[in-house]
Parts: sequence; C-alpha cells; structure tokens
Amino acid sequence: MKILFCVSIISVLALFVYPALADDRPRTTEEVLKAHHDNVLSGDIEAVLNDYTDSAVIILPTGRIEGKDALRKFFEERFPEYVSPDFSYTITTSHVGGDVAFIVWTGESADRIYDHVADTMVVRDGKIVTQAACARVRPKTAGQQ
Repeated sequence: MKILFCVSIISVLALFVYPALADDRPRTTEEVLKAHHDNVLSGDIEAVLNDYTDSAVIILPTGRIEGKDALRKFFEERFPEYVSPDFSYTITTSHVGGDVAFIVWTGESADRIYDHVADTMVVRDGKIVTQAACARVRPKTAGQQ
C-alpha cells in the first residue's frame, strides 16, 4: 500500500513539475520559425534579436551581417517597410528538417515588389545561428503604385 501511495504522489508531482521542465527546453526549429515570423511582423526589434544567438550571421548576396549590433542595424533599416500597412506577403513554401528551416515568400510594399524571397535558417538550442537569404526585388513603376 505504501508503494502504491508513493507512486501516486510521484505521479501527481510529475504533473506539476513536468510543465516547468518543458518550459526550460530550447524551442524547436518550428517554434523559432513561428516566433521569428510573428516578431518581424510585430516590429519588435528586441524580440527579433532575441531569436538569434549573440554571434549569429545573416548571409546575403551582398555580404555577411555578423553579431547583434549589425543585425539590429539591418532590421532597423527594413522594419519601416515590413510593418507598414502597405506591406503584404504570402509564404509559398515552408519546410523544416531537423535544425534547418526554409521558406519562400512573395510580397509587395508601397515601393517594391518582392517577386521571390528565399530564407534558410539554421537553429541550435532554440536560437537562429545562421540565416541565408536571396531575393528578387524590384521597384514599383508609376503604374503599379
């Protein structure tokens, strides 16, 4: 009877302790991708930067952006467009495999058309360590605005 009682107490305690332990686990790649998407659209630069490690790298055709200070500058330059009511986009492809996420999207802002944007992110311990992106972006002509 004592053993059954102890097992029952341990089971009940596990129900209360396990959720707390689960909260300490690193986010999955899917969770990071979702949070990053939401954070970018919210315009919360601090939340976006929190998605990355301190030494994260974004690789673009124009070069590398390394570290939180450089990432902050990169996002500060883009956020006015991304959070504008004139900005819209559609994710056309989204794949996650292990610690790698890949998305493709198209979009439009008041001044630009994003014909094709591809982002690949590598996630470790719940943070983005590397992101590579390539895009075909063109300015809107007078008739498109």
